[in-house]
Amino acid sequence: MTRQLELPLGERGEAPRAERSGEASRAGSDDGCAGTDHLLERVVERGNLQRALKRVQQNQGSPGGDGMTVDDLPGHLREHWPTIKAQLLAGTYQPHQ
Repeated sequence: MTRQLELPLGERGEAPRAERSGEASRAGSDDGCAGTDHLLERVVERGNLQRALKRVQQNQGSPGGDGMTVDDLPGHLREHWPTIKAQLLAGTYQPHQ
């Protein structure tokens, strides 16, 4: 059984403006926002990556803007994931187009 995280968005469907003022400008910044860095670290954990890849494979979607197919994705991730992960955590990742 999988567990999905829920955000406390309230009635309006978005966070109140007062809570948004402290958003991090990039993923790896340490600006005092408790939990910002830790949330992204959880997102890029191996288990989350494996679940996301499995969903993409089950959906058999069309190739992305870079032309990569679903079948090519596992090999690409095996080779490039450490670099991609580091860039995501540092806030410097730029997707290929």
